[in-house]
Amino acid sequence: MTLTDVLSLRHAPDPFTGHSVFRTTDVDEASAEVGRIYSPHHLRLLDNGADFFCELDSARLGPVTVSHLAYSSPVVIDSPDPESYYAVTWPLLGRADVRQAEDETVTGPDRAGVVNAEGPVRFRWGADLELLSARIDRAALLDHLGRLLGVTPDRPLRFDQAMRLGGSHPAWAALVDLVADLVASPDDAATYPLVSSRVEGAVLTALLLLQPNTYTRQLRALPPHAPARAVRRTMELVEATPEQPHTSGSMAAETGVGVASLRAAFRRLTDLTPAEFLRAARLSRAHHDLLSADPDVTTVPEVALRWGFDDLANFADRYQRQYDTSPARSLHSD
Repeated sequence: MTLTDVLSLRHAPDPFTGHSVFRTTDVDEASAEVGRIYSPHHLRLLDNGADFFCELDSARLGPVTVSHLAYSSPVVIDSPDPESYYAVTWPLLGRADVRQAEDETVTGPDRAGVVNAEGPVRFRWGADLELLSARIDRAALLDHLGRLLGVTPDRPLRFDQAMRLGGSHPAWAALVDLVADLVASPDDAATYPLVSSRVEGAVLTALLLLQPNTYTRQLRALPPHAPARAVRRTMELVEATPEQPHTSGSMAAETGVGVASLRAAFRRLTDLTPAEFLRAARLSRAHHDLLSADPDVTTVPEVALRWGFDDLANFADRYQRQYDTSPARSLHSD
C-alpha cells in the first residue's frame, strides 16, 4: 500500500502534490538527484536486464526533510558516511536491508530502519520498493537533545537501528505524515514560523524519546526540580515575545534548565505546562488581532496561523471556550 493509498483511507490529499523532484529511467540521474537530498552515494542495479525506473518526491520543513522514494528494480546503494544527518527509512511496499557498522535490519511495512550520522551505510532494496524517509539534520537534532537534557551532549548520539512500527511508534509515523501534509497545505501553513517550529520540535522530540538511543536513560530519568525563578523567567519571556517561535526546548534553554525539569516546575506552580501557557498567550494575541482587524482584508485562518494555530477547528473551540464567542464574530464586531 502506498502513502497515497494510506492517506486516501483517511480522506486526505496526497501530501507530495507539487513536490516532485524527479522521475527518471537513468541510473546516474537517479543517484545524483537522491544524493542531492541525502548524501553522495553509489547506486548499483542488481538485475541489469530489468527495466529501471526511479521517482522521488520531497518536502522540507526546517531541519526535517520527508521524501517518498520508489525503485522499480532491485538496487544496492552505498553511502560512504552520512555524517551530516540521521534518517528513518520506512518501506510502504516491499522489503529493504539496511546495514551500518555491525548492525543489519530487514525493514518493511512493519519495521523501519534508522541510519546514524556516522560510518558507511549500505541499502539493499528489493524490486518495486516504495518507501517513506525522514532525513533530520544532525546539528539540529543534537541541539534539540541538549535542550531536552539541559546540558550539552558529551558523547555520540546513536539510535538502535530497528524501529518497530507498533506500540508508541505510530505516533512517529503520524508526525512524518504531518510534516508532508503541512508543507502541502493550501493555506501555506508551513510558512508561518509559529506553526513550523512547533511541528519541527515535535518530530525531533518524538525520535529522541520513542527510539532507543545512547541518551535514552538520561531522557527518561526523573527530572530535578527547576527553581521557581525559571518558571517566572519563562512566563516573562512568553508574555514579552509570544510572536517568537518558542518551543519547549528553547524556553528551557533560556532559563538554563532541562525541558522535563521546567515542565515539572510549571505544573507544580501553575497547573499548566510551558506549552499550554504559551498557547494561552498566543490565543490572547489572536483575540486582540481579531477585534482590531478590518474584516474586509483579514481572515480568521490568517490570524490563527499567524499565532501558531494550524488546526482551525481546534482554534475555534479554544476561542469559544475562552471568550464565549466565535473568532468570526469577534472579527466582524464593531
